Amino acid sequence: MRQPSQKKKSGKLKKLLIVFFRASVSFGILYALFYFIPFKDFLQAIKLIPVNTWGIVLACFATGHIISALKWRLVVRASGVKIPCGTAIRAHAAGLFANLCLPSIIGGDVIRAGMAVKKKGKLEAITVGSLMDRINDTIALILIACIASLFITKNISAEIKLAFIIIAGFVCISVIFGIICIKFVPTEKFPKFLGNIITKIKHSLNSLLSRPLIAFFAFSLSLAVQSGFIFLNIKLAEAIGINIENALWFWAWPLAKLIALAPVSLGGLGVREAVLAGLLSPFGVETTLSVSQGLSWQSILIATGLISGLLVLITMRRKKQTKNISQGINK
Repeated sequence: MRQPSQKKKSGKLKKLLIVFFRASVSFGILYALFYFIPFKDFLQAIKLIPVNTWGIVLACFATGHIISALKWRLVVRASGVKIPCGTAIRAHAAGLFANLCLPSIIGGDVIRAGMAVKKKGKLEAITVGSLMDRINDTIALILIACIASLFITKNISAEIKLAFIIIAGFVCISVIFGIICIKFVPTEKFPKFLGNIITKIKHSLNSLLSRPLIAFFAFSLSLAVQSGFIFLNIKLAEAIGINIENALWFWAWPLAKLIALAPVSLGGLGVREAVLAGLLSPFGVETTLSVSQGLSWQSILIATGLISGLLVLITMRRKKQTKNISQGINK
């Protein structure tokens, strides 16, 4: 029988191997892209982005994530847990920073929920709220891509458009089926510990579903924020020299982001750029330009994550100092 320390070491080794594999995929794809793209041309394309344009995109992206944090707070509140605005924004910022260090954005979701749990407890309710928030964003991206595909004036086959509609319908049906399963699954057939967790999840889900207007408003915010991020990508693309119809961006960018969610790379790095280049290439966009645009957007993600981590560190230190001072006064 394995000792606890051996199991712990085995678990750490497994996690390290997963991270190593995902890093290898990301850097392998980037290496392949730059094998075919002259690095000199890439640098020239990046230099075309004015510093003020990059700064405005960064500020707007950060604003979008503040809205996303408040949206997440709204969904979690509907699930039965009230989180202060400051705590929600700080937890969301910690999640953004974690996305730089962890192999997928799901890791950021775990960190965000973990900070909220530390403050308010009620893990199951926060988990349900976070899951519904992630589903909102995913369905919003699929819906945006499906609608945009109908407005692309350049050649795109009817079969591809139909495929998007079928995928969107499948995702929506899967979500509804999952909710039905959670609501009506008999908890008594599970072990007591697991049954208690499912019961709490049911309670949180019922609390969320009893507020359909909040659920609709949160979904509307997801559509608005994701659409806003696409507009920011268009601004970077125009600065680099990519001039295509907006409908193509609203079609290609969500698909690239969705495919990049697959847990095979470091936060989608490399996968997103390769998919975006593949989707835009048939419409006359040079691979050098699409990869340059993708990596310029990656720089926005990295900068936002680093700034978020710094802000979380500063606020935590200030809170600790304030607590120490108050304790000293009370002595």
